[in-house]
Amino acid sequence: MTDDELRAVAVPDVYQKSIFDIDYGTLIESGIRLITFDMDDTLLGTWNRIAPNPAVKKLVKELNKSGIKVAILTNAKRWARNIQAKQLGVKMISDAKKPSKAGFKKAQRKFGVTSTEMAHVGNSLYDDVVGGNRAGVTTCLVRNVGFAAGAIHAVSKNENRAIREELRRRKIWVQHHQFEKRDQYYQFGMEPGWKSALD
Repeated sequence: MTDDELRAVAVPDVYQKSIFDIDYGTLIESGIRLITFDMDDTLLGTWNRIAPNPAVKKLVKELNKSGIKVAILTNAKRWARNIQAKQLGVKMISDAKKPSKAGFKKAQRKFGVTSTEMAHVGNSLYDDVVGGNRAGVTTCLVRNVGFAAGAIHAVSKNENRAIREELRRRKIWVQHHQFEKRDQYYQFGMEPGWKSALD
């Protein structure tokens, strides 16, 4: 895979600390009509949390007021996440098989949008960014906000690590680390700050 191909597949369009730091206004201005969120460590904070955080409910409500459709796109089985989806008042695409394109395409059909009108937010380079980029959607990577079950996410964690290391080795992109002095976070349409981090 060439550098350009790897960049197109593995580099997110947005990279922020959490779902609350994303500039959704810019996404809306760019034509986004549907935003899907990964569950677990992205939307809930922990893999076994029963009730969504009130701040998450507020965010979903604000996005809906802006005319944005909000949904959950998760690899989890429906029974495992149906309670949280109902509490948030959103639809859910479960068993999405990310990084396969199938779940992303299913969401587009369900909500009547094109790939350029959809953004996906998740915490996995492998599942969320690679899958979303391959499906042609705008991808937003956020850092883990909780402590997901290691055994459940072992494969994804290994793939994430391999992708991060290859991107850094080729000097294409670097994930922000809490001990790095320079800030690599960026919003949609901005130049990623990885260059200064690799100097």
